Amino acid sequence: MALPRAPMRLTPAFAFSYVGRALQECLGRRDFGRPQMEQVVSFFGGEPATCAFCGGAEVRRWDHLVAVKNGGETVLGNMVLACAACDDSKQDSPYETWLRARPSSSASPEAMQIAEHRIEKLRAYAAHFGYRPIPLVERLTSEELTLLDQLKGRGRQLQTDMEALIAAYRTRTGVQ
Repeated sequence: MALPRAPMRLTPAFAFSYVGRALQECLGRRDFGRPQMEQVVSFFGGEPATCAFCGGAEVRRWDHLVAVKNGGETVLGNMVLACAACDDSKQDSPYETWLRARPSSSASPEAMQIAEHRIEKLRAYAAHFGYRPIPLVERLTSEELTLLDQLKGRGRQLQTDMEALIAAYRTRTGVQ
């Protein structure tokens, strides 16, 4: 019997990456409910809904075309349906770069044409709904940017302190 892999240890770095994402997402627009979801499905051809990246039918997630980490917001024009494999693989990569890299260098010209077609469709989608990513430096006042920098610094220091505690514990106990 094949066993699932062992659970991975949650690290402070991993946890703080989520805190950073939450902060970035909370400092942006969020207007994406059922009506917007239906508009996305309609734009991409209606039912059955498919992955905007590969065309697969197993769509289970919404993905930000422009990742939150890169200034993307949760609004119409930046949210697309994705299968788990595409969502996990793309992560915070720019979708154009990621889609072009998916077909290997030995891929057929047809595979490259499909990637270019999908890129054009995604660009048309963002343009249709007037989506343009707005960097944090344009969203926040200078005072808010200063506070954000201070919070990030405190977060880095807290992460460093937590990692030092963990290292000391592991050294003392031999626990890995």
